[in-house]
Amino acid sequence: MPRRQPKAEVPRWRRGQQQRARQRETEALARSVSVHLARQAQARPGSTLPPGVNKALATSGGYRYRRHLPPFVWVLWVITAGLGCYGAHAWKAAFVLAAITAAGLWLLTRHLPSFTRRCGLAMAALTLIWLPALSLSGPKPSLPLLLGCWVAVIIPWVKHYRWVREEDAPSQPATPASDYVTWNLLAEEKKWNATLGTVEELPGGGRRYPIRTDGIKTVIGNVLGAPENVAGAWHKPMTEAYAERSPDGITSRGYLTVLGRDTLMRTREWNGEGIDPQTGIVRVGRFADNSAAHLKFFTRRYGTRHALVSGTSGSGKSELLNLLLFIAVECGYIVPVVLDPQEGQSLPYWRDRCLYAAGKAECLNMLRGLHAGMLDRSRYLAGLKWDDDGVPMRGMGFFDHVLTGLPIVLCIFDEAHMLLSGTGKDDRKAVELTLDIGRLGRKTGEAMWLGTHLPSLSELGGEQALRDMLRGGNVWSGRTANRVAEGMLGLAKDPSLIPQYFTDGKETAGLGYVAGPDNRPDAPMRTDIVPTAMKRRNPVVPALDDRFAEAMDRAMKQGGVQLPIPATAPAPLAVVPSPPDDEPAPEGRTASDAILAVLEAAGGELDRGELIIRAGKLVTTDWGRARPFAVRTMSLALADLEEAGRIAKPRHGTYAPVRTTIHAVGASAGTGSEGTSG
Repeated sequence: MPRRQPKAEVPRWRRGQQQRARQRETEALARSVSVHLARQAQARPGSTLPPGVNKALATSGGYRYRRHLPPFVWVLWVITAGLGCYGAHAWKAAFVLAAITAAGLWLLTRHLPSFTRRCGLAMAALTLIWLPALSLSGPKPSLPLLLGCWVAVIIPWVKHYRWVREEDAPSQPATPASDYVTWNLLAEEKKWNATLGTVEELPGGGRRYPIRTDGIKTVIGNVLGAPENVAGAWHKPMTEAYAERSPDGITSRGYLTVLGRDTLMRTREWNGEGIDPQTGIVRVGRFADNSAAHLKFFTRRYGTRHALVSGTSGSGKSELLNLLLFIAVECGYIVPVVLDPQEGQSLPYWRDRCLYAAGKAECLNMLRGLHAGMLDRSRYLAGLKWDDDGVPMRGMGFFDHVLTGLPIVLCIFDEAHMLLSGTGKDDRKAVELTLDIGRLGRKTGEAMWLGTHLPSLSELGGEQALRDMLRGGNVWSGRTANRVAEGMLGLAKDPSLIPQYFTDGKETAGLGYVAGPDNRPDAPMRTDIVPTAMKRRNPVVPALDDRFAEAMDRAMKQGGVQLPIPATAPAPLAVVPSPPDDEPAPEGRTASDAILAVLEAAGGELDRGELIIRAGKLVTTDWGRARPFAVRTMSLALADLEEAGRIAKPRHGTYAPVRTTIHAVGASAGTGSEGTSG
């Protein structure tokens, strides 16, 4: 085993120099932060002042003009002292005062920036000349010359420290230098071995910095565990200043976002966009930096995804479930089923529009039906004969609504704690059925999206397995009334810290954290709301297939309560044929070329859908192609370009030229495969 090299000993004569250098650096950081805090204290009454700042100066505005006043104070002192010595015939005292004033100017400015230091030396030199001159000759010969020299000093000084009206002053620093200062002080206080990288300007104002920790003494989880300290260091709410982990999963990396305003204060309406049929992903809201927040309903050739939705009263939990129901019926191949033990008060809009169970008895009976339909479909898929790309198969070990032609069954179980937390026989039966659906539903096309106030084991019937399976899909949490442990939701941020009101007094309904395909569970987000116009439209709700509906009917009749089920269910969905192959593309006019051209014209990030739309317009209008490239062709071309390092994927669903992204991208610049566009 090699011996560790001994560390070179620092000479004793250099130790004092290093200590003084560190002390000067710390004092410089403290001064910078004090200036920033004092400006905020003047703008925000009641803010905490930094040590050493006079409260009267801060509240009256004098502290704001501390850099503008020195030349005026200096010239008044020279005139007053010189003429005072002239009237008292004390020319010797004038020389002493001049020397003291010059020495004081040098001492007070020697640690300041070069401009201020040079001006201080100039004023010190003028003091040595004109203060004795005034004491000897009086005002007439010397005063005009002194004022002329003073004008030569004041012009560059005023130009350097410009007078800015309060209403014209920027709301945030023009440069991010103060962010680095604040972060260094915070890291020193919390004992984090973490630094900030190069700043990235965000659209609409705001900044994002990469966080790099040593990964040994400090990981990004240490930073995420102090959200109040991070927000408090910038004197902002947690929706304007926050840290988050890196989407690539490296625990020594993360991001710090500092916004100029609270972007989540305003609600945003859902635009009617449905689920991506290839990925099963849908947009349900936006993060604080205005990027889209997504959830995942299913994965092709895998199965459905469950979800755990939590939040106290008024947190926006039921409104999110309402949005998910609208999204589901918009697709045409998802059948919603609502379970509401709260007697139908949670989601009343859907009571007469889809399969709906209100009250504990009806919810238990509906669970029996869903469980029976799931088992019947499992038997059907186990014996299904199908062709897997030329390979004859018997039995399907996954669910795919396109391959099977069967609809997805989406069970929205709101206020689930009312049924699952009891100790009676029926309550335990409900827990058992819900647990089975959570275990087996994925491979049969049945998804359980469960909503509860607090995702503790006591509210989920004591079943750790149920919570783990729900967490394995999607997690959304609004504000909770009690502290949520990380094990409940898998979130590093505690939802109980979400404020109940925004600064304008409006409630924070819909504000929360989401663990989904974006892999950004630490970034605050807000869900969209369904516009009233879409509620008036009376959406068309798909019906169950015959086999599933009949199995539910038999099980629910045995249970003693028959709920309305469509008498004539439509035939199973036809298998959607694969899109036809694209016509061959000439050299230089392939799908990859169209993607690169669109990104080059945009000059920055583009959403995947917007990128495909722009590429379609380009090839049909400018390139003379009969029809746009198929979505599958564009998807393959995007994957090839990303793998070759010609484009980057800064976050889920967005693409950008390599030069515009701050994320680590391979240095290779090879050409993507053009065979995808043929």
